[in-house]
Amino acid sequence: MRYGPSNIKKHCTPVGPSFKRARHWQFGVERTQIEFRTPKHQPWLKGNKPILPHYKQSLYKDLIFRSEYNEGFHIADQWRGAELFAHRWRFKGPWFTGVVAELSLYMAILRPNEPNPDSSYFHPRAFEQTVGDYLTNKYGGRKSHGAAKFIAPLNWQPLSHLPVPAVRLQVACTEIFAPEPPDEYLFFPIGDQYLVYMVFIPHRRGGGTQAERDALISKAPLYELIDNIVNSLNVSLSPEAQAQQQKALAGLEDTSLIETFPPIKWTTPEEDAEWARYREESKEYYDQKEKRQAEIVQDNIRRGLV
Repeated sequence: MRYGPSNIKKHCTPVGPSFKRARHWQFGVERTQIEFRTPKHQPWLKGNKPILPHYKQSLYKDLIFRSEYNEGFHIADQWRGAELFAHRWRFKGPWFTGVVAELSLYMAILRPNEPNPDSSYFHPRAFEQTVGDYLTNKYGGRKSHGAAKFIAPLNWQPLSHLPVPAVRLQVACTEIFAPEPPDEYLFFPIGDQYLVYMVFIPHRRGGGTQAERDALISKAPLYELIDNIVNSLNVSLSPEAQAQQQKALAGLEDTSLIETFPPIKWTTPEEDAEWARYREESKEYYDQKEKRQAEIVQDNIRRGLV
C-alpha cells in the first residue's frame, strides 16, 4: 500500500488501536497450539479484509499450500506457504490529518519443496540455516546497479519465552531505494519440516526519506504494537512435535541459537565494482542526498525524536 502526500507540518505521534482490548487468538495445527493477541482488524482502506484461521484445529492436509515464488523477486521456487492470519491497523494523526500510518501483519506456515529427511527445524543450526536461506531466496536477488536492495538479517534477537527455536529480526530496504522502516519477522518451527513466520510491515504516509518521515511521524507506536503482539505469542507443541524435537536435540548440549547473525552478503565482487562505478558517476547526487539525510538525523536527535 502507498500513501499520498501528508498534510502534517510538525512532528506527531500517531494514535493506533488499544492493546488493552486485544482479542485472544488460539488455533491448532496437527494439535500444536498457537496463541497470541491482536487488536481488532482496523485497516486504512475498508476493502482490505482480514485472514482468519479456517478451523480451530487443522491438519497439514487441510491447509492450502501455494508457491511462495514470485518471478523477478525470488531467486528460486523453493517454498510452499499456507496463510494462517492477516490483520491491518491504522494509526491516526492530529485533528484534520486523518490516517498517517498503518501496520500490517501476515502469518503463514512454510514447508520446503524438497524436504530433507535427515534435518529438522527443531535443531538450532538447521533452524538458523533455514532462516538465512529463506531470506536469501526472498530478498537476495533484488539488486540495482550491482547493489543489493535489501539488508538482512538486522537486529537478530533469539526469543526465550517459546519452547522452540524462535527469532525476531528485521529486513531493511536500502535507504537509497526506499524510505520505509524495516519489516519485522518472527520465525519458529512447529514440525521437522514446517516453519511458521509472522511478518509485520509498517507504512507511514508522505514522501521523502525515512529520516524526513521520522521528523514528521513517529514510528514508535507501530513498533510498540509489534512488541505487544510478539510478547503475547505462545506455542504448545503436540506430543508428536515434542517427540520430533527431542529426537532432533538428542546428544546436543547447547540448544541455544547464535546471539548474532550479521547481514548476509548478497553481492559478488563484480557487482560491488559495478555499484562503485555507478556511485562514482552519481557521486554529487548521492553525496548531497546523504548529507541532507545526516542533517535531518542530527536535527531529529537534537529534538529528541530518535
